[in-house]
Amino acid sequence: MLRLVPLGLLALVLAACGGGGSDGSGNPVADAATETVNQGTELSTTSGSVTDPEQSFALAGNGGWNHATREGYQHVTLTVDTTKRELDEVFIGNVFWIKSDLLDTILPAGKTWLKVDTTKAKKDFGFNFKGLMAQTSADVLKQLERTAEPVTTIGKETVDGVETTHYRARLDPKRIQADRLAKLTATVVEPVDVWVDGDDLVRQVKLDYTTRAYTNQAMRAHIQLTMKLSDFGATVDVEPPSAATVVDATSPVP
Repeated sequence: MLRLVPLGLLALVLAACGGGGSDGSGNPVADAATETVNQGTELSTTSGSVTDPEQSFALAGNGGWNHATREGYQHVTLTVDTTKRELDEVFIGNVFWIKSDLLDTILPAGKTWLKVDTTKAKKDFGFNFKGLMAQTSADVLKQLERTAEPVTTIGKETVDGVETTHYRARLDPKRIQADRLAKLTATVVEPVDVWVDGDDLVRQVKLDYTTRAYTNQAMRAHIQLTMKLSDFGATVDVEPPSAATVVDATSPVP
């Protein structure tokens, strides 16, 4: 069964923010991330796995992101053995909302969405929902903007019918640890694999990293994600859930 955590712990951490884009100085991964952001929007599909000492599950999802308005969405399916659970996620600026039957037992009657403000992340926030299950394409592209030279060229490969160049790069540890939330969760990222097409757009990313499952515990989770990007320039427009249906997990407890 999927592990449920108390409402007070269902806070995010690891919002992959911070770090500037490439300045065109010769890092093809950072340059491609910047060029992809410049397209304005993209759609994404994600697959991967999360493993920690208490549980493991597969995840698969699809979403979209608008870089100009800093908003997006994801629908994620979690699978533990043969049990599936669905999550809907809405992101606007530094806030995101989660809707899932996993929350039914901890949300008050009439409430269907959990709200998390990422700017309020502290050591006692608890469950690292963002790092484990809510990585958006914007998060991933900002990770790529943190890569450092030298970048290794693996070779030419085709991704979903598109010819790409496969690169491998390391994230700059100084830029990672300068991010307060990444530092809070002690995130360690392995070399990242990136596939870039002939228009210098990111088509696929593979991330492999470990992070604290809870901000206030030492237990670590291992996450492996593959994200594919497509439909650059597609319409991505979201609305926040009705306030009447929302519980704010990051509001101070009276």
